[in-house]
Amino acid sequence: MAGLSYHQVILFFKLIHGVKITKYFIKTVIEEAGIRAKQLNGMYDTMARVHFRFIEVDEVFQGQKNCYLAVVDNDSHYTFILDRIPNQSIETIDVLLEPLSECLDMLELVITDALATYKSVIPGI
Repeated sequence: MAGLSYHQVILFFKLIHGVKITKYFIKTVIEEAGIRAKQLNGMYDTMARVHFRFIEVDEVFQGQKNCYLAVVDNDSHYTFILDRIPNQSIETIDVLLEPLSECLDMLELVITDALATYKSVIPGI
């Protein structure tokens, strides 16, 4: 039902399933799904973190204005972080990478490009 308005979803359930739902119900279902997805992601991170020894950290650009920080396991391609960043400053990168210090127990190597920010931030995590 992605891409449909609340009205279209409500109408669909009424016509196809004979069920009356409200905008509030739809919002509640979406919020609960988001909470469950976050819990599952946390469980996957916890289970997987002990197996990662090498990660890649780099920025991903979409156009000239959209920049994302990506942190990926080199072997499995498991994505720890994929988050939009406003800039490549030490403060910005440090805030996003800091949680890695608690979740990568077996980390041996971090692969990056030549961005000077990484040289400052990564040894600290």
